[in-house]
Amino acid sequence: MKLKIITSISALFICAAAVSCGDATEKESISVKETTTAIETQTETTSAAALTTSAAETTASAVITTTAAENTSADKDEDIMTIVKEVCMRYYDAPEYSEKDAEKEAELLIDRAKEFTEQDPVEVNSEDVAMSRAKTIFIESIGQEFIDELESDYYEKNGQMLKLERNDPPYKCVYYDEYDVWAVTAVLRSGKLEDGTGLEHTGASLYVLIRGKDGALLAAHC
Repeated sequence: MKLKIITSISALFICAAAVSCGDATEKESISVKETTTAIETQTETTSAAALTTSAAETTASAVITTTAAENTSADKDEDIMTIVKEVCMRYYDAPEYSEKDAEKEAELLIDRAKEFTEQDPVEVNSEDVAMSRAKTIFIESIGQEFIDELESDYYEKNGQMLKLERNDPPYKCVYYDEYDVWAVTAVLRSGKLEDGTGLEHTGASLYVLIRGKDGALLAAHC
């Protein structure tokens, strides 16, 4: 009888111990799960914060790059404006032509130049290259017929083609070294016809300003 009681008591202690161990194991498991969840949450939060910071830095960098590009473009426009204005002053070289007149004309000529087809970059290191670039612009502006007439040494008068002794060649090229700019003018025809009469052109001659280092069209009066 005593043996049975002892055995029963032992069984109870074993069961209680098992239950206690089970509770401890479950608590430890819950604690581990909670710790793991906390670490994962913290990692996700840190990762999200890093991504947000990275996105903010990328946006800021893009804004800075865009601003720098805009400032560079503005500086270039300002430089071109200054160059064209100065060349206009030199081109006309007249007391009545003021700096204000040059500034106003420069704005118009620069805007006009933007309307033409952009040509491939090429160094303009001679009058021939400058005239070739200018002719392309004149043709786009007025047409091949204008060029043919401009370059012809004959003038039609009363149905007859008369030889023309020109006062000036068809094109005038001036290089302004300090600005690296070529001014190419299409000189309208004037001179003496073979019948002894004179020919005087009417209207303003066309001209363009071309940058020497790359052949870019800076200004166009055509």
